[in-house]
Amino acid sequence: MSIAKTAIEKTQDNANPNHFEGEEQSKAIEFLSKQYDDLHAFRKQASQDLNRIDKNLDKVSRRCDEIAEAIEASEEYSYQYNIKITNVPQISERESAEATAKLCVKLFSAMGVEDVSLQDIDIAHRVPHRRASQYPDAIICKFVRRLAKRKVMAARKETSSVTSEQLGIGTISNPDFRVNIYDHLTPRLQSLLYEAKKYQKTMGYKFCWVKNSSICL
Repeated sequence: MSIAKTAIEKTQDNANPNHFEGEEQSKAIEFLSKQYDDLHAFRKQASQDLNRIDKNLDKVSRRCDEIAEAIEASEEYSYQYNIKITNVPQISERESAEATAKLCVKLFSAMGVEDVSLQDIDIAHRVPHRRASQYPDAIICKFVRRLAKRKVMAARKETSSVTSEQLGIGTISNPDFRVNIYDHLTPRLQSLLYEAKKYQKTMGYKFCWVKNSSICL
């Protein structure tokens, strides 16, 4: 009799809808709990991965900065032997490097710098304009010694009195003919000089110039 009673009670329990609802709720809670644990584990792993990526990016960024600084230092070392000469007419359409170097020596002599010769010049060549221009291509003159460059730079104001006849290129009637000599700046310093000149104009500074690859206001 007791066995039959127990079986009946069990059947009643199974037939109870509240029993089924409780089971379903337990399963749902268990499922959500597992989902939460999985999500928490994923977020933790993702956070660790992102931190590792950030550290690697920092290393790459520092390395890129080091490489950029090394390139800039190398360029500055190379450019310190260079000058940039503008407004010197070309001797011919296909002016050779040797002809350009000889033209530079004539210019230096006309400026009063007599002791700088072809032996002091490593190479001289023309640099085309980025955009179409009515002016001659600039000359980049690279010296063998910095001493030769300093002598030329010290006398660069004398370019105002240089004539085209002294350069052996005949008479030029253009009133804008005026040879100019500058320090040859690296691309980074050229960009910095451009920004410095904008700042000079905005702030009303009288001068903005370059000396020994340093930009001064």
